[in-house]
Parts: sequence; C-alpha cells; structure tokens
Amino acid sequence: MSHSLRPLAVPFLVKPPRGVRVRTRLWVSDQDALVLSGLGLYLGGLANQDLALRCAQGTAGGDGRRERK
Repeated sequence: MSHSLRPLAVPFLVKPPRGVRVRTRLWVSDQDALVLSGLGLYLGGLANQDLALRCAQGTAGGDGRRERK
C-alpha cells in the first residue's frame, strides 16, 4: 500500500503570546528566611516519607492514597 505525502503548507508567522509575565520575589528578613527554610525542610521531609511509603507498597492493589493521607 502506497501513501502519498501531504502537500506543504505556505509558511506563516505565529502571533506572540498574549498576557503579562509576572515575576515575584519575596523580600524577607533574616528571621523570615530561617522560618521559610525550616518550613521547606519540614514539608520536604513529609514528601520524602510519603514517597518512601509509596515505593515500599509497590504497584499491587491501588495507590493507598486515602490511607496515607
């Protein structure tokens, strides 16, 4: 069975994306930076524990999300 190639379309320009790019930076004090760092470590630890539990359960029998949460 022979397939013919599709015809080439005329080249065209794509419109630039619409909207506004917003970059947000937090300007925090040294004390706030310590709190944010501690919070990040705590939440990262919880995520790592959950990942370890999911890996230990394997793929058999659902994901067990309800029981873990």
